[in-house]
Amino acid sequence: MKSGEKLIISFAVGVGLGAILGILFAPQKGSETRKRIKEGAEEYYEKVGQIVGDIKDMVLRKEQQAIENIIAEEEEI
Repeated sequence: MKSGEKLIISFAVGVGLGAILGILFAPQKGSETRKRIKEGAEEYYEKVGQIVGDIKDMVLRKEQQAIENIIAEEEEI
């Protein structure tokens, strides 16, 4: 895994953990805390989905580059 991928994943995990800890340690009623946890989880799920999509796109681009390189090498032979 490249450092850029690690950075994206680390950022997503950090954001999620920070949000969860902030919500859990904030002094509020239980119902309000549960509501904020639910909203935070939904937001985190969306962000993770975006990151997974970005990684998928990156993998597909790398795959296409590899295919093009193989075809170019075969044409030289």
